[in-house]
Amino acid sequence: MTNSIGGSNDINYLQSQLTSTRTEASQNQLDQDAFMQLLIAQMKNQDPTAPIDANEQLVQLAQFSQVEGLDKINAKMEELVSAQSSAQALQASSLVGRTVTVETSAFDYRGGQMNAQVDLPSSTGNLEIQVLDQIGREVDRISLGQESAGTINFNWSGDSRGAHRFVALATEATGDTYAVPVYLNANVNSVSLSGNSTTLNLNSVGPVALADVRAITESTQENNDVN
Repeated sequence: MTNSIGGSNDINYLQSQLTSTRTEASQNQLDQDAFMQLLIAQMKNQDPTAPIDANEQLVQLAQFSQVEGLDKINAKMEELVSAQSSAQALQASSLVGRTVTVETSAFDYRGGQMNAQVDLPSSTGNLEIQVLDQIGREVDRISLGQESAGTINFNWSGDSRGAHRFVALATEATGDTYAVPVYLNANVNSVSLSGNSTTLNLNSVGPVALADVRAITESTQENNDVN
């Protein structure tokens, strides 16, 4: 007795197994039919003294179905990525004209009022904001005095034009000072899309990645309103 199933029984066995493994009969019908016809042709032309192993053919059929399944998954993933990119582009375009908060202390001052904030990790006896020009010279200083831990907002306007940056210094109880990160509020002038990346072009700040935006608020006319 042998484990092989001969003649028409082989064909019926393969056909029944193929039917049971199909989950979406309407998809890839041509490829699966062509594969089935090849199996039938092999069965018809096989050597009676060395019949084809039906189990081996089933393994080939399963592998064929898996490849088709991977193709479907890849196609769905491409659709998902495309939809996600479109949604991100739509979201980014809606930011034009609004104000975003980004972690940067550098800006190109051309007049108007610059709005910014710092996050104090703990209370401080004195918080000062230095305004430096492009060569590092102090052109102004904002003394905010004693402040509790949390977000502290401040603004600045001056006569000096061009590249500037804020330096926030907090004083500890020991008298030592330490730098605190500065976040600028800037209006979104335009949006640039490149591949999977989205860049916001901010007034007085320049290009910033959408992923680096900390907060989004409604636009304020006072916020660096000179282009």
